Amino acid sequence: MLDEPTELPDGTEIELTVVEDDDFEPEERARPDAALDAGIAAARAGDLVNADEVIRELLARP
Repeated sequence: MLDEPTELPDGTEIELTVVEDDDFEPEERARPDAALDAGIAAARAGDLVNADEVIRELLARP
């Protein structure tokens, strides 16, 4: 998904390029990596929740 509006029709293939952003300090860059590592470890340990159930619960809130 693109984060800016586009007139491209659905299914259009685009090329993605990784761009290094020098505005982040090493500690800031490490946080998302650590969160991903923790999520992967939790999934491997079977500590998961059903996303459909979570969404249903959120939508049911007044």
